[in-house]
Amino acid sequence: MQPLQKVALVGAGYISSFHVAALRHVPGARLVAVCDLNEHAASRIASGEEGVAPYTDLERMLSEVKPDVLHVLTQPDSHSALAAAGIAAGCHVLLEKPVATSSAEALAMRDLAADKGVSLAVNHNFVFSRPFNRLKHSLAQRELGPLKSIRVVWKKPLGQVDNGPWGLWMLRSPTNVLFEIGSHCLSELLSIVDDAEIASVDVRSPKTLPNGATFHRQWSVSGASGSIPFQIEKAFDYGYPQHFVEVEGWFGVARADIENDVFVLERSTGSADDQERLAVNARAGAERARQALLTYGHYAGSKFIKSAIGGPYETSMVLGIANSYDELRGQAPRSESSIEFACRVAQVAESIAEKVPRQAEAPMRPRPKARREPKAASEAPKVLIVGASGFIGTSLLRALLEQGHAVRAIVRNASSLVALEGEAGFEVMAGDFRDQTFMEAALEGIDVVFHLAVAHANSFEGYLRADSEPTVAFAAQCRRHGVRRFVYTGTIDSLDLARRGRLKESDGLDPGIERRNNYARSKAETEKRLLALHEQEGLPLVIVRPGIVLGAGGPVEHVGVASWSNLGRCRLWGRGDHPLPIVLVDDVVKALVRCMDAEGIEGKAYNLSAEPCVSARQYVEELERALGIKIVVGHSRAAANFAGDLTKWLIKLLAGHPDRTRVPSLQDWRCREQHAGFDTTSARDDLDWVPTNDRATIVERGIREPARLLYSPVPECQRAPLEAGEAT
Repeated sequence: MQPLQKVALVGAGYISSFHVAALRHVPGARLVAVCDLNEHAASRIASGEEGVAPYTDLERMLSEVKPDVLHVLTQPDSHSALAAAGIAAGCHVLLEKPVATSSAEALAMRDLAADKGVSLAVNHNFVFSRPFNRLKHSLAQRELGPLKSIRVVWKKPLGQVDNGPWGLWMLRSPTNVLFEIGSHCLSELLSIVDDAEIASVDVRSPKTLPNGATFHRQWSVSGASGSIPFQIEKAFDYGYPQHFVEVEGWFGVARADIENDVFVLERSTGSADDQERLAVNARAGAERARQALLTYGHYAGSKFIKSAIGGPYETSMVLGIANSYDELRGQAPRSESSIEFACRVAQVAESIAEKVPRQAEAPMRPRPKARREPKAASEAPKVLIVGASGFIGTSLLRALLEQGHAVRAIVRNASSLVALEGEAGFEVMAGDFRDQTFMEAALEGIDVVFHLAVAHANSFEGYLRADSEPTVAFAAQCRRHGVRRFVYTGTIDSLDLARRGRLKESDGLDPGIERRNNYARSKAETEKRLLALHEQEGLPLVIVRPGIVLGAGGPVEHVGVASWSNLGRCRLWGRGDHPLPIVLVDDVVKALVRCMDAEGIEGKAYNLSAEPCVSARQYVEELERALGIKIVVGHSRAAANFAGDLTKWLIKLLAGHPDRTRVPSLQDWRCREQHAGFDTTSARDDLDWVPTNDRATIVERGIREPARLLYSPVPECQRAPLEAGEAT
């Protein structure tokens, strides 16, 4: 076989960055191109690697680059067609799991590759994680003796179920998740046993998604491989994250805790009874501590040594892709990367799907018909929302449609707005506001633009490239098109929130903004540049800066309130005993709508907040009452946070991290405590805006209702008693 040197990716989403990093550890492999329908996404990956070309057309990339290997990193329902294109071009193909949407598709790919004389590999990364590798070694050494049972557990929240986009393939049918997420569990099971006969499947906690499909949040699968029974437990609702494989044998129990990167083998030590318990527990504890230190050492080492692999997930990806390349070369030490193994995984997923109880399911709604070109001029909307799929954007879109406005929504993924399909006056265009050619068409006939989109990066310079500079360029494009009003959504995080008292718009941005966090600084920089465009070229600009926005569909674990490990544990910023600048999302939307037609407001900024009436500590208490749970609450000090941030900065400085130019400041951490209040007189006078100030309403609509929507309350019989006013 020829050396596998030239590598191309199709799909520039979340997983692509891990493939790019893993390729650095594959001898001879060199990334030369990346293809994605989203030009910005492809360019983002390409710009970080020397000699990598971005493409939006797969056939053109295959023709011009002629890669040796094509990585297919898109949604499962596109795997078959994209792999076929790569095979036809003579490429070896590496697919991310799941291999396809059915075993028939997988087998067809296998046969097509064989006919063309190329190889296929599938990355089932978790079977190459450090704990699972040790489990495989233990089983190979027969340290457990004959096997008695196997238990595979995957219990992690799945954010897409609550927040979308709901058009993802795995959310279109109740059983699609068996392929998308369940393939992890099945690959781990089939790495231990050769076959699996499914006995029963139990699904619980159904949820009807905005696309009309049913999603089952809890799964329990029982079966056997010969005389060895197994149990697979999956949960996608809220809870303590778990991912482990536990194997019981005659002589002990082995547990590969993949989530925590720990392998523990419990076997008899041969000591007397009381000493045996001490010896077994001490050995397990010491082994956990040793592996925890090693895990952290790998992570820390990756910050200084470019050849280091890094954390647990990165390690599983590097080792999985390395074995996949060995599979493409025909010399893989393990079979879990083969197309035959992937077919077995797909076949077992199908056998589970066949035993899912046929419960009543609502028909799935069609995805919105996203366009690249606008409707005819006579039908063209007058309002454009950029970032319409976000929390505030979706609420604004609904409000405008209810008021009879014709709205054009710009989104990256049209399925984010599936619940609004069929609304009169609603047009979706799928694209990126950073693509000026696309936006030329999107701005046709537009009178008012709401800009709510934001892109995140790991450095201030990255924020400028990804968000601030494109926003200013888009605003200039809007001015050239004669847009009557450009409404930009900033953030109160750019203000001096550590200052006690009421802030007015005339107080301006934080004087120490140069050393604030990258998000706050970049949003402030965007405001400055937009105001310069207003003053110099007449951009009809209005800026709104919402406070801590709460409401149905918004985050419950709000970073403005505390630093959350998960719903059950948080650390307040400071003591958390002073009222916060909270505002309901419906009130933010009212202000935005009134910015459309209010006279004489160009060049002005408005801080939006209700009268402070709920502290961070009280927020947590209300969340506890709404869900009937107990949240472990700590508090932090700005000085301690600053010291930790300074230490991280020194490490970044030594490691040459892109964010090393941002010098931490104590002021930044004091601002997190949000002592400042807001004088909203300007918004009241100019926009006739009066927010909801009633505490009971804010608590119900801003805390309790969102919590109940996202998390099913704990049954009454399981609730811990919590008296009114009890200290948290």
